[in-house]
Amino acid sequence: MIDYDEFQAEVRRLRRERWAKILADEPPGRVPGRRPRDPEEERLLLKMDRARLQRERPSLLSGKTGSG
Repeated sequence: MIDYDEFQAEVRRLRRERWAKILADEPPGRVPGRRPRDPEEERLLLKMDRARLQRERPSLLSGKTGSG
């Protein structure tokens, strides 16, 4: 019978391998696991992300550092 700790270690190993494959299959420039493959939906998400950043941290988009 397999020890519980060995079982957990095996599950963690399998998850790491699975995520490595998922991330390797993602096209460059895509945030893994976050973006849809539909270009129109991707454009809308980008627009929403920019609006959220503008509301939450305007200095990030304006180029100001805020440490001056």
